Amino acid sequence: MCRLQRVDMSETEAVDVMCTENKDAILVCNEILGYFPQVFPGCNGEEITTIKALDDIGVYGGDIASLYYDTYHGDTRRFLLALNAYCVGRIDKTEFLHPQKMKTTIH
Repeated sequence: MCRLQRVDMSETEAVDVMCTENKDAILVCNEILGYFPQVFPGCNGEEITTIKALDDIGVYGGDIASLYYDTYHGDTRRFLLALNAYCVGRIDKTEFLHPQKMKTTIH
């Protein structure tokens, strides 16, 4: 179920909806939004796509923080690259949620 229904939603609104007041999830979302321009220079203004991708996958609240810390070990770059690979169809949802199952190498 997608929670981000409006296309004109601001980053702050999207984070609030996705994180369901979970402080760790809010920190993670703010971290990935802030780090996005370093990983994808020239894609200014597209940071919200990362939050929308999490919505598409169905990861909300504390699950965002668990995925980031437990599965990706707090590696923001790796998390963003994997999320981008999901967005462009290089990996599927299962591979994103369980990177040890990835058939594709992400750099």
